[in-house]
Amino acid sequence: MRLEFLFLLVLCTFALDTSSCRKITCGSGTTTGACETVSTSSITFTPCASGLICNSDFSDLQTTAEFTASQCITRPSTMCTETSSSSNLKQGDCCTYYKDCASDWCYNGRCETACFNYTGSSKGPAGSCCSVNSYCASGSCDSDGYCVGIQDGGTCTADEDCFPNYYCDSSSGSCKESKGKEDPCTRSNQCGIGFFCSATDGTGLCYQLYSQDLGHKTQTELICKSGYMSNGICDSIDVYVGTKKLSEPFRCNIGDTCTYKSNQKGTVISTGPCYCDGVGTDQGYCGDMIEYATEVLDTMRKKLRYTSSQCSGANSHTLDWDILSLCESVSTELYTYYLYSLEQAQYWTIYQSGAIDSCLLDLGLFDPGYDEGSYDSAALLAAGFAFLILA
Repeated sequence: MRLEFLFLLVLCTFALDTSSCRKITCGSGTTTGACETVSTSSITFTPCASGLICNSDFSDLQTTAEFTASQCITRPSTMCTETSSSSNLKQGDCCTYYKDCASDWCYNGRCETACFNYTGSSKGPAGSCCSVNSYCASGSCDSDGYCVGIQDGGTCTADEDCFPNYYCDSSSGSCKESKGKEDPCTRSNQCGIGFFCSATDGTGLCYQLYSQDLGHKTQTELICKSGYMSNGICDSIDVYVGTKKLSEPFRCNIGDTCTYKSNQKGTVISTGPCYCDGVGTDQGYCGDMIEYATEVLDTMRKKLRYTSSQCSGANSHTLDWDILSLCESVSTELYTYYLYSLEQAQYWTIYQSGAIDSCLLDLGLFDPGYDEGSYDSAALLAAGFAFLILA
């Protein structure tokens, strides 16, 4: 569902890039007609009724913002199956949130199986779905329907074949225990789960995801607390208008030029406009590269560090959070926190202005009220529920 309406966010981003700012509002209820209506002074989004999706072609959309109305159309049958129930949905049913599905997995607006569904040509790697032993590279499918990894010393052809926290040693062709923190490495798959090699070419050291401070030498942004690297060091983005450094939420006046600079070097990375706030004022926000702005998402990234997984190899050393969730490297609560936090940063202007807060969720977009406290509460509730089941 979220991806079906991602174009709405893109539209909003472009719509705010103009000196003649339009007011952005939510329509009332749902509609079977126009899901996007446009006038010279406003843009209105109205969620489509059940079984419909908003159809729009924005291929000719320019920052000068020429908009045309979009209509609700019948949801393609290949996408998902409509149901009147809103919980415990089965595979293939339409969903909005992970908790709607019996499997706890809502992907692209559709309930899916809650395990890593491998579709490659070789046999199934560790952590992938299975029903028979012969499907798995290890020759072992456990009682929960997961491929078990090849144990220490077993013959392997790929890192993903081995048991979690092992990798396939190319010199011996056998599974070998992963390297420890700050041990030498030539690729991330050699490191323990959730640790990454600081070098992409040559020899580096194993560091945990998002663990290193600004200024740390690296060839990959994955080990940086900021999630951003430039000129071979962990870096972040500082936001300026003229000579003034802005602080969060990076408010500016329409007509200003926003400048995004390296925190470590002070060099200009990019420039962009002050985006309109969508509520009819002469102010807006510097809204580019905010996911890398100094300290904005550092707390979220710290929580994203993971050290366990059902999978191995590239499937336990990735920023593909769909795979990490399916491999149980991260919880569904943490996955939701990540998605909402990233979308809030990527579409900073809409998030900060609150212009369409009342219909964001109905459009299948992020929850504007979801924050660190929301995640902590959800994680605590999930832990308590799991304790009751085990007790």
